[in-house]
Amino acid sequence: MRHDRRRLAARVTSVGSPAKATSAFAGQGRLPQGGLSLAAAQKQEGGGAQPQMYTRGEFTFNRRFFETKFAGFFRVVPSEAEKDLVIVIKAVRGEYVGKRISRISSNEMHVQLQSGNASAEVMIPFVEIQSVQIRHKDAKS
Repeated sequence: MRHDRRRLAARVTSVGSPAKATSAFAGQGRLPQGGLSLAAAQKQEGGGAQPQMYTRGEFTFNRRFFETKFAGFFRVVPSEAEKDLVIVIKAVRGEYVGKRISRISSNEMHVQLQSGNASAEVMIPFVEIQSVQIRHKDAKS
């Protein structure tokens, strides 16, 4: 238990240290302009975010991957950040455009498809997934 406390204390001081956060710009006397506010402004101006693409070989598609990368797509009511996004899965059997991941197990996932007023659910085994893309619902692939 003592080791855990020491590790936690060391991690907090190394990660949360303000000296480390500003040391790269210490000679300049100030932090650079822009940053996250610049990215948010570009997004609001219509620049939009580029679609996120994950391909087999670069990533291992399993339950943990989907639960960590796409946690917002498991919600029944999407948050403000995910409400206009869709998950596009290219698999061996075809391409699926889904609104949310409804169920997941160790070998497969079930995706609720986007199809007008009707909804359908399809099961996709992880071994068949070739790529996963997150993009705006109105964007073309």
